[in-house]
Amino acid sequence: MDNIIATIELMKDGSQGDEFASRLEVVEVGIDDDGDKITSCVIVPVEGSPITSHDKPARLTKGAKIALAALREAIGECGAIPPASNHIPAAVKCVTQDQWRDYASRRGISNGDTKDAVRKAMSRASDALIADKLVGCWSPYVWAIGSSGSCR
Repeated sequence: MDNIIATIELMKDGSQGDEFASRLEVVEVGIDDDGDKITSCVIVPVEGSPITSHDKPARLTKGAKIALAALREAIGECGAIPPASNHIPAAVKCVTQDQWRDYASRRGISNGDTKDAVRKAMSRASDALIADKLVGCWSPYVWAIGSSGSCR
């Protein structure tokens, strides 16, 4: 039988975007009045072919999408090449973390009106984007990283 691939879209206290493989297996559950087999299907994990989230890009949360769009807009409008550094790619336009936070706040990264709510939403979003290698950061500068791994 063919394998079924499921993707975790939402999981409390777990990683989103992970995939797992399973298959349906027919099992006998009894005999009817005529003596015929009664069957059903059960889900059986597929061993030996693990699928991990490393095989494909992670899905971004709403906050991370807003933060990434805000970063790209901020870089387009006020990005500049920072002083030379061993930690920031050469000739890449950056903005400061404060500029990024301001753009994300204007785009509505948080429903809360307080600075603390925006700070927390930005912290979650930036952590995810940096971990997924979509954003680079060397305080106080941030920059967008292209899908090929090169900076833009």
